[in-house]
Amino acid sequence: MFHSVLIPHRDRNAHLGLCLWALDRSACLSGVSEWEAVVVDCGSGELPRGEGPNIQVIRDESAPAEFNKSRAYNLGIKAARGDVLTFLDADAIVGRRFMEAALCLEDASLDRCCYRVRYLPMYEETRIRCAEDRGAYLDDLFEDYDRYGMGLEAYGSFHLDIRRHPKIGGEPWGNSQFSITREKLGEVRHDESIGWGMEDIDMNMMLQARFGKGYRGRIFTDPEHAMFHIEHPTRDWNNNGFLGRRRRIHRLKRKGLLGW
Repeated sequence: MFHSVLIPHRDRNAHLGLCLWALDRSACLSGVSEWEAVVVDCGSGELPRGEGPNIQVIRDESAPAEFNKSRAYNLGIKAARGDVLTFLDADAIVGRRFMEAALCLEDASLDRCCYRVRYLPMYEETRIRCAEDRGAYLDDLFEDYDRYGMGLEAYGSFHLDIRRHPKIGGEPWGNSQFSITREKLGEVRHDESIGWGMEDIDMNMMLQARFGKGYRGRIFTDPEHAMFHIEHPTRDWNNNGFLGRRRRIHRLKRKGLLGW
C-alpha cells in the first residue's frame, strides 16, 4: 500500500523541517519505500521547500487569513497518491518505526489506526537540530517518553479523553493524528467551516457516525511508533474569536442542528 502523509502548514518552517526529517528517518529504519509527505502550505511568508523524491509541497493560493487546517487537509487528500492517508501536524516528530505502523491497515477489519502524542518543550527543537548526532539525541528523548505530558486520547467515543476519564475502555479514537485507507475514509472530509481548533474532534465525530458500533481501531502508544509534538507560542492567526466561532459550529453539529 502506498502511504501519503498529509501535513498542513503555515509559518512553522523549523518545525516542519524536523517533522520531514523524522518521517524520512523512520521510513528508512522501517524499510518503507512507497510513501510521500504532502505538505499543504496555507499562506506562509516563506514557502517551505520540498527536498527529496518523497516530498511534495502544495501552495494554497486562495488561503484565508485565518489558518484553515481543514481546508489544507482536504486539498492534501486530492493531491495525495496514497492508498493509505495519515493526518499529521507540522510540529510532530515521529518515533523510529512510526512509518511501519500504518501497515496494520492491511487488515481490512481495522477501520483506522491512531497514535499517542506527548509534548516536548519548545527548546528541545533547537537542541535536536543542533545535536552532533541528531538521531541519537532524539532516541534519548524517546527513551524518556512516558515522563512527558500526553495529548488528547479518546476511547469508546470521539470525545472521551482518557486523561479525564482514566477508567474508560472501548475502541480507540485517539486524537487528530491517525491513518486510514481511502476506501474506509470514503467521502468524509474535514469541515472547512470549522477550520482548526476543533477540526480533529469534529472529524472523529463524523467518522464515528460513519462506522457506527462496528468500528474497530488500533492505537500505537509505544515510543517507537508514536510521536512528540513540539510546544510553541500562539500565532496571530490563532485567535480566540475565531476558535470560539468554530466551537459553536461544532456544538450545533453535535446536537444535530447542522447537517453532517
